[in-house]
Amino acid sequence: MTETRGFPLFSLPYVALKDVVLSLDIFSRLNLSSCSKKSKSIAGSYKMSTLEIESINFCENSEHIVKISEIYSSPEPKITHTLNIIPSNIEANYGKIIEISGFEWKLHHNSPMNLIAKFSVFYKVPQSKSVGFNRDVEKSDINDETIVLFNTRKLGIQKEKLTTEELNLIFSKLHDIQVFSIWSEIPEDYDNYEIWKAKEIRLRDPPRTSEDLLRMDCEKLICNGPKFKTSDLNLFLKKWMQLTLKKEKTYLKREIAVFRVETDSNLYEDLPITPWNPNQRGQYFQGHCQYFHNFSIDCSQGFDLFRDDGVLATVIFDHNAFKFYIWHERFPVVTDTRPCY
Repeated sequence: MTETRGFPLFSLPYVALKDVVLSLDIFSRLNLSSCSKKSKSIAGSYKMSTLEIESINFCENSEHIVKISEIYSSPEPKITHTLNIIPSNIEANYGKIIEISGFEWKLHHNSPMNLIAKFSVFYKVPQSKSVGFNRDVEKSDINDETIVLFNTRKLGIQKEKLTTEELNLIFSKLHDIQVFSIWSEIPEDYDNYEIWKAKEIRLRDPPRTSEDLLRMDCEKLICNGPKFKTSDLNLFLKKWMQLTLKKEKTYLKREIAVFRVETDSNLYEDLPITPWNPNQRGQYFQGHCQYFHNFSIDCSQGFDLFRDDGVLATVIFDHNAFKFYIWHERFPVVTDTRPCY
C-alpha cells in the first residue's frame, strides 16, 4: 500500500516559503494558521491583506453568508469575497474550502461563530459593518458574544414576516442600533413601538397607525410602502403640534418620510401652516443618512408649523411623498444639496 504523505511546507527555504504563504487566498491562509502553533506563527509572519467584513447574513438552514473586502491603496478597487459558512458535524469537512467562482467560496465548519471570531482575530479585523437576517431571529443570535463579535449597530431583516416576539427581542437586547432596516411584514396588531430605539429606521411597510410614527425613538424614519392617506398624516401633524420636546428620549426626531401616500383629503386642513420665512429658518435642511454623512434639502417650497414649545417643522408633500423636517437648528451650515431617499 502506498503511503500518502503531505507536502513538507516548513522545509522550504525562507524565500520559497514566503512566496507560498503570500500566494494563499485569505481563507486558505486562515486554515494554515489553525494547524499548529508553528503554522499560525508562519501564516501571520508575512504581510497580510487589509480586510473589512462588509456584512454577515444569517440565512436559512443555519448558513452564514459573510462578505469580506480586501482593501488596496487608491486608486485600485477593493475586492469583495463571499464566504458561505455551512454548519457541519462531520469533522473531516472542517475547514474544507470549495471555490464556487473567482470570489465566492463555500466552507464547512462545526461553529460558524467561532470561525468568524478566529478570522477577526487573525486578520485583526474590526466588527462587521452590518448584520442581516434572512431567517427567523432566535435568542441565541443576540447575546453578549454576538454583540461583541458583530456590528449590531447596523441591522437589517429581510424575510417574509416578523413576529412580535422577534421585534421585542431585538429592542430589548440591542440598545445602540444606528440603522435598522426592515423589509418584512410587521404583524398588523403589533403595538409596542415605544421600545423601538435606533438613530435611523427604514421600513418597507408603515406601522399600524400614523401616531406610531411619533412613538418610535429615532432621528430619522422612512416608510416606503403604501398604507397612509393624507387624512392619516393630517392627524399625525395635529398630534405632533400637541407634543412638547421630551428630554428623556435618546434621539431628537429630525426627519420623517412616507412614500406612496394616497390623497383622500386636504393634508393641511385645519393646520396653522405658513410659507417659508427666511428670517425664521434657513432654506436648506441639514440631514444625514447611511449613504451620505451630510446632505441638505431645499425646503423653500415647504409649509412651516410652529409648536407652542417653539419647535418649528416643515412639511413638503409632492408626488405622493410626505416629508417632514424638524428644525432643531434654524440656520444650519449648508453642505451637499443632493436628495437622499
